[in-house]
Amino acid sequence: MGWSDWTGSENLKAIVRHTLHCTAAVLSFMWVSWLVRIGVGEGLLKACIENVERFVLVVLFLVFLFNIGYDLWKEILRNVKSSPLVFS
Repeated sequence: MGWSDWTGSENLKAIVRHTLHCTAAVLSFMWVSWLVRIGVGEGLLKACIENVERFVLVVLFLVFLFNIGYDLWKEILRNVKSSPLVFS
């Protein structure tokens, strides 16, 4: 199995798509964080919003890792089933 089998065009498209979506989400969370720091004074509301934001960012990162892993695993299985495994 060559390197091109592991990184086919479909895999690269999926990785780029997931990366762009997650980057856009992280940037929007940064923007919301900036708005919260400026627009909401110190207090319970600000703490709640920031804690929810941190939680969502962690979940978003885990979803990103899962999606990339799933796409790579699916492609590996497809390549292994469609071609004979050659040991050198």
